[in-house]
Amino acid sequence: MAPHRKPILAALLWSATPLAAFAVTGPLNPADYKAPVRIACVGDSITQGSGADRGQSYPDQLQDLLGERWAVKNFGVSGRTLLKNGDFPYWKEGAFKNAQAYNPDAVVIMLGTNDTKPQNWSHKAEYRSDYAEMVKIFRDLPSKPKIFICRPCPVPEPGNYGINEAGVKEEIVILDDLAKELDLGVIDIHASLEKTPELLPDRVHPSTKGAAVMASTVYASLTGTKAPDPALQVKPNSYFRTGAVLQRGAPIPVWGTAPDGKTITVDFAGQKLATTAQGGHWKVTLKPMDASTQPRTMTITGPDNTVTAENVLVGDVWVASGQSNMERQLGPRGGQKEILGWKEEVAKADHPLIRQFYVPLANAAKPVEEPRGRWSVCSPVTAADFTAVGYFFARDLQPSIKVPVALLFSAWGGTVAEAWTSPETLKDMPDFKPAVDALAAPGAKFNQNTPTALYNAMIAPVLQVPVKGVIWYQGEANNLRAKQYRSVLPALIADWRARWNNPKLPFLFVQIAPYKDMTPELREAQLLSWKSTPGTAMVVTADVGDAADIHPANKGPVGARLALAARALAYGEKLEYSGPVFRELKVQGKDAWLAFDHVGKGLEAKDGPLKGFTLAGADGNFVPATAEIKGDKVVVRAEGVAAPVAVRYGWANVPDVNLFNQAGLPATPFRTDVEP
Repeated sequence: MAPHRKPILAALLWSATPLAAFAVTGPLNPADYKAPVRIACVGDSITQGSGADRGQSYPDQLQDLLGERWAVKNFGVSGRTLLKNGDFPYWKEGAFKNAQAYNPDAVVIMLGTNDTKPQNWSHKAEYRSDYAEMVKIFRDLPSKPKIFICRPCPVPEPGNYGINEAGVKEEIVILDDLAKELDLGVIDIHASLEKTPELLPDRVHPSTKGAAVMASTVYASLTGTKAPDPALQVKPNSYFRTGAVLQRGAPIPVWGTAPDGKTITVDFAGQKLATTAQGGHWKVTLKPMDASTQPRTMTITGPDNTVTAENVLVGDVWVASGQSNMERQLGPRGGQKEILGWKEEVAKADHPLIRQFYVPLANAAKPVEEPRGRWSVCSPVTAADFTAVGYFFARDLQPSIKVPVALLFSAWGGTVAEAWTSPETLKDMPDFKPAVDALAAPGAKFNQNTPTALYNAMIAPVLQVPVKGVIWYQGEANNLRAKQYRSVLPALIADWRARWNNPKLPFLFVQIAPYKDMTPELREAQLLSWKSTPGTAMVVTADVGDAADIHPANKGPVGARLALAARALAYGEKLEYSGPVFRELKVQGKDAWLAFDHVGKGLEAKDGPLKGFTLAGADGNFVPATAEIKGDKVVVRAEGVAAPVAVRYGWANVPDVNLFNQAGLPATPFRTDVEP
């Protein structure tokens, strides 16, 4: 595990941090809001976290300071300007739309640093009016949020990237005047860092400690009180917070950080355990518990503070991971089609026994300890932020198993499977060992698609959490290496089973949907992985794709089919959970007879005669074929093919197919002539 990192708010920084410049808009009282109070942090790379350690941006640290009754979300985008006529206006970013869709209770705006670049500040006459317009847009949201604007970070001489202190000081005059006119809160980030230039090592971006000072300053403005000193606090892992679901029937480790020698007590469901922090860490293990829908309180007590996690249930925890088709939330996302029926679904999403633990996007060179996640209880207020596929999965599964269901949501769009795999497993794979070795070198550069980088940051931190199973939707980013994926996906499955110490961990995955750039070889790699890996299931999406969009909007059937697979594999229900799967080819004269598994109560052609079949003889030339259902088999024939050798079904980037079983589940595309 990563070495323990000492609390980053040193006593000197903590005590020296000013409350604020002034605040026309007063602090927020959580008692006046439906918990949690939603805070949108709008800004550029400083807000995003450039310069700070991963997961230590000022919004991240602000969330830690504010605690359970607040929900801080980071909408920072690197290099963006407040000015509409700047080189990279924030106005054009999806983050701007997403910040509005978040419907926050308060907005903290820190834009202006990049506006000081000469090419941007030439439009400074528009700075005030553009800022006022952004304020109005946020103020007009249904949530009617309070608006806080930040005096930008200081820029020690001689500046950097064209950013300069002279421009910042001009902005401050404008911002102060605007705040008085529009009744805005002003947060003086500038003053909080002005006397500590060492916290701005590149003269623009605050370090982790600088971001801590920012977080403390923003905290003071939002709450009207000085931030607590985290050096004295007992802090549980973010998993053990209000709204959590613990896995039934398994020992439950509860862990966190605290100063050495401090005694920590954990009290939950009649169990009370105590331990002493060593090396900055502590852990206790609760005995296995039965499922419980009764909201109970977990109390974690140290000498200097008590952390209370309320509304904690015991049920089943499912990891929901992969890339963009799992990451896509139920509600709107800029640049993507709306999920079919999302508004109606959100409106009726009163499902208090369904929860989501969201793991923020992060990558790392080494395994980290803290996922910095947050729980949400499913309701019409929160459902839009749930993973869409995961939501439909849980919605269908929970009424069947009648226990709470949690989604441990850890997904990142556009990412490759090997990024989600441990270094120990990848070192045994020649294709990836060099990259893993390079990542271990000091100063190694990496991103979210570097092998093992997402495992380190988004899986390793939750491996102590017992789980029931995994739902996985990924493969698009491995499309051009389909043959390699035949070994990568099974390796990832075996890896996660080993890391979670459960060799039979149910692993349910989604076959890639039809799309103009997704090859049939990738679907075949997924099919072969399913066939070769016990305890897995594959959901076929041949009927719910979108030829023009890699993110098909019809996510409901995907989640529903995953729930069917879970009921069969994880819960032992006797039901059909898969569409027909090719098993055997027999040739009789000109006819090719195909036998299938998962026929269920019978085969059927949906909406007309069977289609999507091609046939080849010894010459390997595949031609369109006719096919018809004969009992529990399909017979295929084609003009000009006197002696069939091979059959293919749906063998195209966008297959046009209609073979189903009577359970309404589609057959997977396949070819009988699988290449070795």
